[in-house]
Amino acid sequence: MMYFEDLYFLHFAKVLKQHLQTMGYKLILLDLDEIFMNIQMVDGIIVKATLETEKFMPRLMDLNVPVIMIGRHNLSYGAHIVRMNDYSMNYK
Repeated sequence: MMYFEDLYFLHFAKVLKQHLQTMGYKLILLDLDEIFMNIQMVDGIIVKATLETEKFMPRLMDLNVPVIMIGRHNLSYGAHIVRMNDYSMNYK
């Protein structure tokens, strides 16, 4: 699935971009190949965890930048995790 076809992800990216701007960061959307080619340009990586992206996690973790996984996750990688609580709508 393409990220740009996922309405939830697009909303998440929009909100994330707004929050990052207040802290002086920019959000850049890259596919996995582009991340590896442009790693010198990023301060961290946020990954929408899917079965497809999970196979790249060992390589991402070796890049020595912070990695955050959103959605389905595998704790063995050591990435930070953002989990959604679909039962409670508490925003902070």
